[in-house]
Amino acid sequence: MIVDKDFSHWALVKSGLDVVDPPNYFFEGEVWWASLGVNIGHELNGKFPSYSRPIVILKTFSRSSLFYVPLTTAKEDRIKPFLFYVGEVIPGKQSNASLSHASSMDGRRLLAKIGNLEQNLFNDLKKATKVYIFS
Repeated sequence: MIVDKDFSHWALVKSGLDVVDPPNYFFEGEVWWASLGVNIGHELNGKFPSYSRPIVILKTFSRSSLFYVPLTTAKEDRIKPFLFYVGEVIPGKQSNASLSHASSMDGRRLLAKIGNLEQNLFNDLKKATKVYIFS
């Protein structure tokens, strides 16, 4: 499947993100809309004009740096064992965390807070991410 990707427009959006201040506060376990951009190959792309998708903050490193896992509405199957079910994070949408796409980002990519994962679910997500990445 060939998807038309507008890298030039993403470059303009990304350059705009570079000059804004990150949110004053963001914490582990929070779910945010984040501008992830247009990516290559099998990397997850953002959607909409802001190239965004929801993410869960797994670890904060500083006021402006974090480690996250993006969310997707794709379903887990034997071909995609890297998805971790997080439930209805966005009303009406069942979501999975895509463990294979966990990454770090600058806080300036954070657009709007959606909410928080329940603490036990967040702890299980962190454990699953650690096992997936480091085993």
